[in-house]
Amino acid sequence: SGRGLSFQDVSPEMMAGVDVYKNQTADMTEGGIGGTVSLRTRKPFDQEGMMTAFSAEATYGDLSEETKPTFSGLFSNRWETSAGEFGFLINAVKSEMVTENHNIQSDAYKRYIPCWLPGAEAFVKTPAGVECPKANPQTDAERAETTNYATHGEVWMPSATNFLVKEDERTREGINTSFQWKDLDDKFLVTTEYIRSNSQLDWWEDAMKYQGGYKDSDRRIRPYGDSDFLFDDSGRFLYGQMSDGNGNWRASGQAGHKVNGLWEELGAIRYPNSWSSIPTQRPQFGQKFQVDTRGVTGETLVEDFSANLKWTPDDLWTIELDAQHVAAETTNDDLVLHLAVAGLQEVDLRSSTPTMKLTEPWGGARDANRDKWLAYTNVPGFTNDPAGDSNYFTDPTSYWWRSGMSHYERSEGESDALRLDITRQFDDAGPLKGVKAGVRWADREQTVRSTSWGWGSVAPEFSEGALYIDHTPGQADWVQVNDWSNFHRGGVMNIEGGNKMLGIKRDVITNIRDNRLCPGDVGFPERSAAGTYNPYHCLAGNDAEYGLFQPSDIAITSETNKAAYVRFDFCFD
Repeated sequence: SGRGLSFQDVSPEMMAGVDVYKNQTADMTEGGIGGTVSLRTRKPFDQEGMMTAFSAEATYGDLSEETKPTFSGLFSNRWETSAGEFGFLINAVKSEMVTENHNIQSDAYKRYIPCWLPGAEAFVKTPAGVECPKANPQTDAERAETTNYATHGEVWMPSATNFLVKEDERTREGINTSFQWKDLDDKFLVTTEYIRSNSQLDWWEDAMKYQGGYKDSDRRIRPYGDSDFLFDDSGRFLYGQMSDGNGNWRASGQAGHKVNGLWEELGAIRYPNSWSSIPTQRPQFGQKFQVDTRGVTGETLVEDFSANLKWTPDDLWTIELDAQHVAAETTNDDLVLHLAVAGLQEVDLRSSTPTMKLTEPWGGARDANRDKWLAYTNVPGFTNDPAGDSNYFTDPTSYWWRSGMSHYERSEGESDALRLDITRQFDDAGPLKGVKAGVRWADREQTVRSTSWGWGSVAPEFSEGALYIDHTPGQADWVQVNDWSNFHRGGVMNIEGGNKMLGIKRDVITNIRDNRLCPGDVGFPERSAAGTYNPYHCLAGNDAEYGLFQPSDIAITSETNKAAYVRFDFCFD
C-alpha cells in the first residue's frame, strides 16, 4: 500500500529513543538515500520493576472552535521465575483532532503584453510606429506577436484569487505490546512486539476557484471600467479590479431546457458575451468562478509484528535472528460537486495578507438601467426581485451546475522479512576489533487500486443548455447559504450583499458518494445534453470486489530482496 509506521503511529510513552545515521554501514538495511532513522520503542526490560504512565491532553482549534482529547496509557512489569525472567508491556492511545484551515491562493500567473493593460504603461517597450499586438489574434503571425515580450515588454498577472476553507477531523487509535524473556544465565533473550495503528481522516472543503482558462489565448483580464492596475517595480500585479474584458468568447448564450424545440428563455440574459444583443451590452463582465463542495473520507491501518532471538554463548560471540511481518491497507473516497458563478474581483496584494472584494458581474449596469431591463424580457432573479443585483450572490438564478469529480482508493500490502546476524569480537587481533556478518531476506507485495481524478461536466456554460439552480426545481433544496464573514477572522474577503454565497449541501455529496448514485438516480444532479459527469463507481467494467476500479486502475507489485554482508571493525590508537 506504500504505507508504513511513522512517528505519529507511536505514542510518546512508547519511544525509548531515535537513532539517526547519516552514513550507511553494511549491517544496516539498505534503501536509505539521505540517511536512516531508527525508532527505538520501549521494551519491558528497559526499566527496573513495574512502570505505569498515563497522559491526557486537549487540542483546541481556534478557527474550528472545537476541543478534542488525546489519551494514552502504558503499563510495564517484569517477573523473575525459576524459568527465567519475563517482561510484558502494553500501551494504548486514542487521539482526536478537529482543525480548520483558511487558504488564499493567487491563481496561475500569466505574462501579459503591457500595452493591453491600463496601468502598465511603464513597462511598455513597443517601439514607435509598431502596433500593439492584437488581444484576439486571427493569424499565426498575430498569435506569435502576443508572446513577443522582447519587443513589447511584459508584466505578470494572476488569473484571479482563490479562497478555500478546509475542515479536518482526524481520529487515531493505536496499541503497542511487547513481551520479553531471558534465561537465568543471560545467554538467551527473546523479544516480540506488536504495533497496530488505525487512523481515519475525514475532511471537507468549501472553495471559490477561478475557472477562466490558462492558455495564452485565455489572457482575458482587463481593469474594470476606467480603472488602472497597479504593478510593482518588477512588473508584478499588486492591485486592481479584474474583469473578463478582452472581447473573447465567454459562454454559450443558451441556458435552460428546450421546450417543443425552443429554449425556455432568451439567450445571454444571464451570462452575456461582449457582442450579445441585450439592453446594455457588456464588453466587460465578471470572471468565471467555481464553487466547490468536496467531501473526503479515508482510513489507514498498519499492523507490525516482529520477533528477535539473541544468543550470547560467551563474551566474544553474539548471534541474532529477526523476523518481521507488516500488513497495511488504506481506503479513500473523494467526491466533489461544483456550482459556478460570475463575479468581478477587486484584488489587493499590497499587504502581508491579500484581500479580495467580490461584486456582481454586471458592474451595476442592470440596476442603473432597470427600466430597460424590465421592458426587455423576464430576467430571472432580476425582473421580479426588488433587490435587483444587490443580492446576486445569494440568488439561485446566478449559479449553474457546472461539474463534478470523484476519486477512490483501496490498497493493501504485506511485507515479510528475516535476517541472521553473527558477531565475533576480538581482544588480541591488533586493530581488528570485530567482524559482523549476516544475511537478509525480504518479500513485499502490494496491490494499489487507485482511480484517476474523474472530472466531468454536469450542465456547463461552455455548451448549450447550461442549467441554473432555478432550472432544476427538484434540486433547489440541495444548496445553502454559506457565510464567509469569518474567513481569516474577517476583513480579508468582502462579498457584496453580506459576505454570503451559495454552496452545495454536504449531505448531497455524502449521498452520492456513500450510496454510489449514478446519472438517472434520485439524488444525482440533472445533466444537460452536454453533461458528461459519470463517477467512477458508475463505470461499466469495474472490478467485482469493490465495483470501483477499471483494470488500468489496479497495479500489483511484488519485490524480493536478498542480501549478505561482512563488516570489519577497526580501531587505531
